[in-house]
Amino acid sequence: MAELSDNVRWLVTNLIDQDQWICVELQRRGEEYAAAGRPRDGSLQRDARLLVEDVVRQHNDMWPEASIGFSSEELDRAAGMVAKRIDEHAGFA
Repeated sequence: MAELSDNVRWLVTNLIDQDQWICVELQRRGEEYAAAGRPRDGSLQRDARLLVEDVVRQHNDMWPEASIGFSSEELDRAAGMVAKRIDEHAGFA
């Protein structure tokens, strides 16, 4: 896998890893994903992308003067990391 960009690393470290809401969501969605039989229909990646976009939107709404944007590729990379975490939670569910 290619090296993570500084922006993706910042997004994951500062917005995702530090957000209690997303930690709860990862666990909840992992349980739902496991209950659904861990389908490989792309829904996991879509859900992960929506979570990442929500976290970025929340940050930008709370601190408009520090609003930050990410490229589609950066959001996809962060969503891939979130999807992996959801899948890991599903393995424990």
